Amino acid sequence: MRHHQFRAFAVAALLALAGSVFAHTQAPAEPPAKVEATPAAPAQSVEPFLRVVDGPDGTVGLELAWRVLAPRGGGPGPRIHLVSAVHIADASFYRTMQERLDALPMVLFEGVKPPGAGTLPASADDTQRAAATKARLGFLKTIAQQAAERSGRLPDSLPALVEATDKRWRSLVAQSQADAWGRPLRLAPAEDDAGGITIASDGPDPKEPGDDIKVGVAAPRGGGGGRGAKESPNLQSQLAKALGLTFQLDAIDSGKPNWHSCDVSMDELKAKLDAAGADDSMLMSMLDGTSIFARVAGFLLGMIAQNPQMQATFKFTLIETLGSAEGVLGDAADGAMPGGKAMAAMMRVILIERNDVVLNDLRAVLDRPAADQPGDIAVFYGGGHMPDLQKRICESMGYEAVASETPWTRAITVDPADAGLSPEQAKRMREAMKRMLERQTRRAKPEAAPAK
Repeated sequence: MRHHQFRAFAVAALLALAGSVFAHTQAPAEPPAKVEATPAAPAQSVEPFLRVVDGPDGTVGLELAWRVLAPRGGGPGPRIHLVSAVHIADASFYRTMQERLDALPMVLFEGVKPPGAGTLPASADDTQRAAATKARLGFLKTIAQQAAERSGRLPDSLPALVEATDKRWRSLVAQSQADAWGRPLRLAPAEDDAGGITIASDGPDPKEPGDDIKVGVAAPRGGGGGRGAKESPNLQSQLAKALGLTFQLDAIDSGKPNWHSCDVSMDELKAKLDAAGADDSMLMSMLDGTSIFARVAGFLLGMIAQNPQMQATFKFTLIETLGSAEGVLGDAADGAMPGGKAMAAMMRVILIERNDVVLNDLRAVLDRPAADQPGDIAVFYGGGHMPDLQKRICESMGYEAVASETPWTRAITVDPADAGLSPEQAKRMREAMKRMLERQTRRAKPEAAPAK
């Protein structure tokens, strides 16, 4: 595989393990105040959350850990289940996860929310609430434009906008019907009578004329009859389809009462990326398929999907890449990532800074009266997040891993015979993949500072 093709595929694979996906989320609530951390415990080693295994039937598989943490020394408090996810996998993996997670009282799940859907502190002023409202209106404008491109007409009400939304985003739109002051938004025909619509908020003071915040959506060109426009293909979705796998958003139902979105909004993520000196457009273009890496990967994946032998071969590549990912992602803080410093900065925000949201939500639950705490809390996040989460939960919240409770679940399986490989050939290929990924990482490592 050529250098740039492998790098594009490797980045796509790493995003499948750590990258953000939009969540099917419930309405955001006011965030609780941060609570004080438990005094730090001694640093603990963290066992891997991913492993590549050889099955007795000759298959090779990627397995993910479900690790249970409990208060140190048998102290009070809920158990925390760190449930590793990968955003593309065999359908059976998601069925197993859905059944097991639905049985727990609380699930905190990953999924970057649309702009304006993030939580605001109770102390937020009108300027902050106006900015959040503008972001939410911008999201709804995009959804309305996409609906019009598909059907040839704009929705005439907010309920109609919900119904016209692609099912993947419908629950998000349904929960984005109020502004940041908690008042209902309005959708009405545009004043110019040209077929467009306006989506508006009353602003900080409904009684004050001119305080409205609004966006206009122009009528689709060509009048009726949709053009059948297609959205840019999401890179993770492309990867799943090409390899005969399932995309997480197509398989997991996170709308259950015990599931709670635990992530930043897209505008919050953008601000974090800007602060880190990372290019937020890189993330969006990687996920929506418009970057050069995504285009190279997309072209390659289109070829793979047409050839069963290539499909099985690249499944090997995916399994080996993800099996080595914990070490690669752990180097993100040091600037050692395929894709260079910009990619490393982006991945640090995606991994480490989004973990801060999980830790704050966990602290808030632990700060409740004992009678109001669930007995078990699951954190369902990409496996790349888990080593950092376990380390920080154990060191700052007084927890430890329960050694006897780490079940492993097969996420992806491939048979060497499907790739036309003997067991020995498959072994050599996997070793070659490891070496290639290691070389990519070594190239990205910063030069050591010269000795003085």
